[in-house]
Parts: sequence; C-alpha cells; structure tokens
Amino acid sequence: MKILFLAPGLLYSQKRPFEKFKQLGTESEIYRISKELAKIGHDVYVIGRFRELSKTGHEIIEGVKFIDIKMPHLKDEIIYETGSLLLYSKLAMKTIKNINPDIINLNDRFSAYFVSKLNIPMTFVTHNPDAMEFYKDFSLENNFLNKYFFPFKKKIEEEVLSRSNMIIALNSDIQNYLYKKGFTNISLIPNGIDANKYRNEGDDNYILFAGRYNKVKGIEYLLQSFLRIHQNFSTTLLLVGSGTEEESIKKFTTTNNMEHKVKFVSTLDKIELRECLSKCSLFVLPSLFECMPVTLLEAMASGKTVIASDIAGPNDIIKHGHNGFLFEKQNTNELKKLLELCLSDKKLREKIGTNARTTIEEKYTFKQVAQQYIDNYEHIFKMNGNIAP
Repeated sequence: MKILFLAPGLLYSQKRPFEKFKQLGTESEIYRISKELAKIGHDVYVIGRFRELSKTGHEIIEGVKFIDIKMPHLKDEIIYETGSLLLYSKLAMKTIKNINPDIINLNDRFSAYFVSKLNIPMTFVTHNPDAMEFYKDFSLENNFLNKYFFPFKKKIEEEVLSRSNMIIALNSDIQNYLYKKGFTNISLIPNGIDANKYRNEGDDNYILFAGRYNKVKGIEYLLQSFLRIHQNFSTTLLLVGSGTEEESIKKFTTTNNMEHKVKFVSTLDKIELRECLSKCSLFVLPSLFECMPVTLLEAMASGKTVIASDIAGPNDIIKHGHNGFLFEKQNTNELKKLLELCLSDKKLREKIGTNARTTIEEKYTFKQVAQQYIDNYEHIFKMNGNIAP
C-alpha cells in the first residue's frame, strides 16, 4: 500500500528537526507511525518543509521517504503562520499527484485545506482541538485575536473534515463532539509510544512535569498545590520545558520562597526526558485541555504513578486508583491530597506504576496503533467499493 503523511507546514531545519520538533506532538507521532508502517512492508512517504534534508530534498530514513516542499518564508508568525500553511498546502498538491498515493493522512487544518480537495482517499487526525467549540472560551480568554481567528479556524477545519473519508479522534470527548456536529465517519485511535524505550530506574525523590509553559498546561495549579505540602516532604518539583508562562511561574516560586524546592530545566531531547521519567517519584499533568498526551503515556510506560486532570485524553487512559489518579481540573485541594497520598506511600506508587506499565503494553504501542491505521484504510477502501492495495 502506498501511504502518504502530510506533515504540518512549519519549517523544519537542523535547529528544529522534524522528529524532535515539539518533542511529543504531531510530528513525533507522524514520524514514528510512518516508520512502523514502513517496517511492516508499506510504501510510506512524508511530505513537509524539510530544510534539514540533503540538497536533493529527498531522503529515506528507516524505510520512509521524506520529501521537501520548497517555498518562500512569508513572515506571518503574528497570525500563526496561516498564510504559509495555506501556501504550503497548495504547493504540496503537485508532489502528491506525482506520488499518487493510495491514501493520504492529514494532521493540520490549514496545511490540509487544498490537499483535502484531491480525489484521493484520506484521513484527518484531530491532534489539535483549538478550533472546536468546547475550546472557544479558553481561546478567547487567552488571545484577543481569537475573537476573529477562531471562527476562521473552525470554518477551515470543518471543511477539511467534511472532505475526509475518515476522521481519527484521539479521545472519546472529541469523538462525541464530532458525532454531535453531524460527522459519522469517525474512528477512535490513540497516540502511541515505543514502550521498549522506557523503564523504571528507581526513585530520586522528585515530582516531574514536562511540557510547554503556557496557560493550557495548568502549571500554576501544580505550583499552588505543591506550595501547601513542600515543607512536609523532602521531595522537589522538576519542571521541564519552556514557554510564555516561564517568567510568571518563576516569579511565583521566588515570591513564595520555593527556589530551593522547584527546579527548572529547558526542553530536553527524547533521551534526556526518558532519563528524567525513569527516576521521578510521580509525574503530574495538570492541564486544562489535552488530546492524547504522549508525555503521560511515556510516564506510565516508565512504570511511574501519574496524576492528571480529569479531562478528555487523560480520562480515556487512566482508571482512577488503578493505573493512575485523576483530579478535577484547577482543583488544588484535590491535587494536594493526591500528592500527599502518593508521596506518603511508596508501595502504592510501585503498585500503580506497575499497572500503568501494563496498560501501555496492552493498548498504546506504535505496533498496535499502526494496525488500527491499517484497519481504517481497509475500511475506507471497502466503503469506496475498492479492494485494499
């Protein structure tokens, strides 16, 4: 089968290589799922703006053919590079026609816009819910430009969804939202990880958060909860990442005299992050919104107890009290109690961590996720009256 992934239309380079960009996001999933599909014998292409590739603009990496789409830089960062993404979508059409894939995988609404008009079977993966109505209030609250931009994003996304043969929802809340919007061609497939790369190497007595420092990640609620218990435990809090909220969260730790208990580390590469995960006491994800958080899966694969907001994504993965713990988002009292419970009981942490690892092995490996993609492709061909290539 000839399978094509259209990468988001951002510019990737040696300074921000595709497979490491955003560390744990859309690019990482495309990179690893495409390699898994190639491993089992499919002809797999990934198209993107790959300045990191050789001068030819073509490169084969672990069986996957990466192809660069050359285009000018439009300097449109202030409007989320929307113009660049749409131009990239238009330019990518010629290359896709030349490849003539059996199926296209789309992942970003603007990058997908023109490509979705091609008469080729395609899927769209809902990696980013920020154009869905349940996200609107938060979106408007955090950027006044979204008063105008949100309706535009929503319109573009729903046009792309309407042209897709299958919509892959990363969690059950998104699946239910899309059903209510009138879409019926929806398949629930989670993100995956390579469980073999994660391990538990003990407990170095720190709580770990890893992700972007921005409002949607809810770091302030973790800090507020930790403030109320940090004097009762020798445990430190390690915050790994970077982002727009970095100054404010550092100011919070200074104002509350927690500099000796809260450590900040810039964004790590995958190997360094795995090392942090392998030695933490707990992993906490206090987000306000998520799709299918890969960091959470990785912490569980490391055999660690996880505590996460009871929101879409985490509550698909975590069975409270069995393989992790859930708390009402923004509820610092609940989070405080869970931190105290887990930090006070090492045997409980070990038990929950063991169950977490088992969950990943049973449901969330790239091999399992890739097979679900194949099943969906075959379903699409069958619905179109075709036999799978």
